[in-house]
Amino acid sequence: MVIGRYIRHPAILWDWSLFSTAAINDASLYLDGDLAFQMDVLTYDAEIGTQIDITIEDTTITATECFPLGRHSRYTAVTSVQGAWETLTFSKLDQPDAGVANDAVSAILISYAPGQYVSGTFYIDNLVAVAATSAPTTPPAPSPPGAILFDEFAPNLFDSAVWQTRLPLSRSAVTTGVYIPEANDEYGATLLYPANRPETEWGPGYSTQIKSTEMNLYGNYEARLKSGRANAGEGVISAFFIYFNDEVDYDGDGIHDNHEIDFELLNSDRSSIWCSVYTDYQNLNDVCTFHRNSARINIATGEVWATIPGNEGNWDLVQVDSLDWSVPGFDHSASFYTYGFEWSESKVAFWIDLEDGIGRRQLFEVLSDGSGGPNDHIPNMPAATFFNLWHTHVDWFSRANAPPMSVDTVMEIDYVRVMPVSTTSSEPTSQPTSLPPVAVPSNPPTSPPTPQPTYVVTSAPTKNPTLQPTSSPTQLPTAHPTVPPSSPPTPVPSTAPVTPSPTNNPTPQPTSASIAPAVTFLSFEDGNSDRATFDRAAGSFLFGDDEVNPLTNDSVNPSSHVGRYIRNPAILWDWSLFSTAAISDASLYLGGDLAFQMDVLTYDAEIGTQIDITIEDTTITATECFPLGRHSRYTAVTSVQGAWETLTFSKLDQPDAGVANDAVSAILISYAPGQYVSGTFYIDNLVAVAATTAPTTRLLQ
Repeated sequence: MVIGRYIRHPAILWDWSLFSTAAINDASLYLDGDLAFQMDVLTYDAEIGTQIDITIEDTTITATECFPLGRHSRYTAVTSVQGAWETLTFSKLDQPDAGVANDAVSAILISYAPGQYVSGTFYIDNLVAVAATSAPTTPPAPSPPGAILFDEFAPNLFDSAVWQTRLPLSRSAVTTGVYIPEANDEYGATLLYPANRPETEWGPGYSTQIKSTEMNLYGNYEARLKSGRANAGEGVISAFFIYFNDEVDYDGDGIHDNHEIDFELLNSDRSSIWCSVYTDYQNLNDVCTFHRNSARINIATGEVWATIPGNEGNWDLVQVDSLDWSVPGFDHSASFYTYGFEWSESKVAFWIDLEDGIGRRQLFEVLSDGSGGPNDHIPNMPAATFFNLWHTHVDWFSRANAPPMSVDTVMEIDYVRVMPVSTTSSEPTSQPTSLPPVAVPSNPPTSPPTPQPTYVVTSAPTKNPTLQPTSSPTQLPTAHPTVPPSSPPTPVPSTAPVTPSPTNNPTPQPTSASIAPAVTFLSFEDGNSDRATFDRAAGSFLFGDDEVNPLTNDSVNPSSHVGRYIRNPAILWDWSLFSTAAISDASLYLGGDLAFQMDVLTYDAEIGTQIDITIEDTTITATECFPLGRHSRYTAVTSVQGAWETLTFSKLDQPDAGVANDAVSAILISYAPGQYVSGTFYIDNLVAVAATTAPTTRLLQ
């Protein structure tokens, strides 16, 4: 018997084998589900739950273009055994390039454990296409009678018609059909957030995420899961929630309606569960306005901090009456627990089943005010169901710094179930303890009291910078927007609540007037000797006599002429490229002896927008995809709108250590990298400065 054997290379993130074919003359049959790929797989050393993907593509495009161009569609399956052959049936994952014609497919690419640095040997055989109705699959567990949504994430049953995945980072992964011994049927889903990501990649915009394609109104929602566990103090959040915000003010209160109910589990606060209910949220000009009720419940001590009546428009949580039960030593990352909430017109009631025989214990309850109007506390529009895993750079309660994860962090999901609000999916074995919606101290003041330091939690969430208004009011944003602040609050006396300050560039910036450059690489002023030239851009880069400084009276940059970049919102990675022969030793930047600075002005890009600089060898990058040829990357974020500011760029990473320090031939500037957003960026005075002294090299003037 002749079979194929693939030995995966652990140093390659995307490891694959490519097979030419002329037998796929109508790829729409696979895309629409009329045909499905099947393949026999045997492995002895790859973990159970290892993902294998099939991509069908047009090699006349993929031979020269990076992902997603030329990739017609992708299909996925996961292994469920070791040491035995199994037949995998592949379900549709996505359609990276809808521009590839259905009759243009010329190759099949098989990816083994895509997006992971892992080893493994895979024996493969009998790659076939079968009619969808004859494709054998693992029979799904029977859905509970009347269930609105039910998924146990069994092997080979991930349904892209039910769930959408979001994987914004290299090595982010959503895997279903994973062998999980603690799961009810021994299988479930995992969300992986990769280790050692830059500090700047915080917030749900970078989350590993799955989202239901259907939206539901009211019901009993529950999920059995184990939160992601990183090293102590590291900032990662595991979330189970419903959400809908199309940036429309339906109730006429002047704030965008936001229909959201959250469970959020912090690695830095493992003994506590955070529960929130939002009915409004918007962020305009970096000013957040919202209506929410929230609570932090410490299961280990029984202590509760919550929003008190009248304070739904600020972030303060005040200590209220404790639970009448507690579980010393509780750690939500140590075991599977079932988290749920009942959502009806009259209330949202959060509960947890600790699987200790007691059944459901009530955590927190939010009641309707009965008005159904703008000040009601209950979401009243259909919403999608989400799970996501993401990095927060601050602990919400202690306000301590929460660094990025130093280990791969995995959230495990056994099942999710949504039942009609008039029914329950399982009854508690004993009567759960009841808790008032918010236990306010007796004789509450007519205005909120000044909270004491041990009682107050203040957060200043910043709307996820990747979230933009959608063209269709029914289109959901891709990430949970109501999140903690982008920077720790400004210290204030301990007797007063914290007032958050705007996001600021953390590095003190010298003004461009203090710079005395030695070398000019690119100048926007006439008469200067250029040492670099504009090469090309993904969007529109404009410079010359017509591009005048719109703010010549700004002391940061009074130059007459500047460059202007108009970002293309349809491009995920939008950039302008400048050729240069003046970076003779890139190790000076990598080692921190020199740092990039640049003056930036924007009127429409959100405060906190990221800008990256990559120095690269274009003899490699002209034909090779990231990370090849990219010597090193440097990053900064904006802190103002409508004024010039000088950004100092800190080292982000070194994508390709094989690029020699004397081989850099270009500077690439990325505007809001990894986001589908618009914006106009005026740039000037890109310089290299000594880390401790005045600038030594001028790149853009």
